[in-house]
Amino acid sequence: MSLKSLCIAATAAAALLSTTELSADIKQATPKSAPAPKPAPAEKAIDKAKGEAIAKLLNTTGVVAKNLEAIKQSLAETKRANPKVDPKVFDELEKGATSNVVGNLLVHVYDHYYSLADVKALNKFFSTKEGQAYLDKQTTVDMESGRILQLYMENLGKKLAPAPAAPAKKK
Repeated sequence: MSLKSLCIAATAAAALLSTTELSADIKQATPKSAPAPKPAPAEKAIDKAKGEAIAKLLNTTGVVAKNLEAIKQSLAETKRANPKVDPKVFDELEKGATSNVVGNLLVHVYDHYYSLADVKALNKFFSTKEGQAYLDKQTTVDMESGRILQLYMENLGKKLAPAPAAPAKKK
């Protein structure tokens, strides 16, 4: 899974599981210097033209499908990591993650951050040959970027915490 997909999955899973209390381990592992997350956009009525333009953008870019896949992967990984949790909990969470639910959530996020002019410009770009080329390559670029960043972090970890030296032989 690419770094971007992992981040999306973690965010999506967090949103789905947001009503549950974080475990002490997760709270302890959260850096104190981490910036506070921005508040989620409040659901409000969206201008019909803007909502349609955003829906077109989400469809063209495949964002909803990518997020659904990331949610499913995240839930599967979380399920494997938590064998004591009743599997029905994860099944119910996955059932709740539908295209309509995720799409509706994302429309509100896009509405919050992009103007109608922004969305129209993005739709125009993605309807061009260049925009389509970008979309065609983006998944591969994301995966390659994630792989390279993972290797970088592994190498950085080795430099920061080198393997312990072999114990001295007894004479």
